[in-house]
Amino acid sequence: MVSPEMRVDIGYLHHQGLSYREIGRKTGHDRRTVKRYAEQPKLRAGERAKVARPSKLDRFAPLIESWLQEDSRYRASWILDQLRKAGYRGGYSIVRAFVRDRKEECGRIGPAPI
Repeated sequence: MVSPEMRVDIGYLHHQGLSYREIGRKTGHDRRTVKRYAEQPKLRAGERAKVARPSKLDRFAPLIESWLQEDSRYRASWILDQLRKAGYRGGYSIVRAFVRDRKEECGRIGPAPI
């Protein structure tokens, strides 16, 4: 993987007139990689924009919120077990983050430590 700083360096060295082979030697990358980044400014500009897509948890959000209104002491692990029974196929970390955010919004827990 080529870091953003290295992408800028490749563009600068290419603009200075160095060959792909010379740039490759200076940067430690293969000449074909250097050529790819030198000839395509979009690659030098940065990563591709992420496509916004719905979360796997979105359709279960009302269910989770109803459980938390019923009893704010429900843990994310219990909620995950219930979601799995309801057909949820996602992971624990997204459930944990969602539950933490909802509890913080309602003042049930303090903000996460830094």
